[in-house]
Amino acid sequence: MILTRPSMFAGIQVQTLIDFPGRIAAAVFVKGCNFRCPWCHNADFAYKDPDNFPSIDEEEILSTLENRKAFLDGLVISGGEPSLYGEDILHFAKKVKALGYALKLDTNGYDPDFIEDSIGLFDFIAMDVKNSFEKYPETCGLITMDIGRIRKSIEFIKRHFSAHQFRTTKIPGLVTDEDLDKIRSYIGEELIVQEYKNRNV
Repeated sequence: MILTRPSMFAGIQVQTLIDFPGRIAAAVFVKGCNFRCPWCHNADFAYKDPDNFPSIDEEEILSTLENRKAFLDGLVISGGEPSLYGEDILHFAKKVKALGYALKLDTNGYDPDFIEDSIGLFDFIAMDVKNSFEKYPETCGLITMDIGRIRKSIEFIKRHFSAHQFRTTKIPGLVTDEDLDKIRSYIGEELIVQEYKNRNV
């Protein structure tokens, strides 16, 4: 009996006009995340046991992309947190690039080594900068964390990815205007501020 590992993907959005600047794209979502943000919009598949969450097979995604090449020119890999899958995600990205797609990565930036390994594969990177550094653990639902990893990812993305953006969700009562000013000082460039949408409303 051959046991197969559940897919790393939770699903696919076959077309988006807003998630990949300048591109008509599809988006795939990986399962699992190393953060536990209490306000996460994708908590259903980000925080549940990845082995017990519904999956979509990689081959099904690649087949969909092959069939929609006339309508799409980009793919967003989001989540969840794609960097959790390391080499598996990079291998998948190479297959997508071979189909002629541009690639965008959405990441929380907590694995700067993964970001470094992704050079040459991703055409655009969007990193979520969750809050001012002193409020980062609270915002991410963690007791403690290594902020140095966040700093390293910010600087690496700025130096090595010409197409990138840093974004923050303004969580009421948690991310203040003062926090946004601090984040802007960290990145030294434009910050995309997203308004919080309560998924329970």
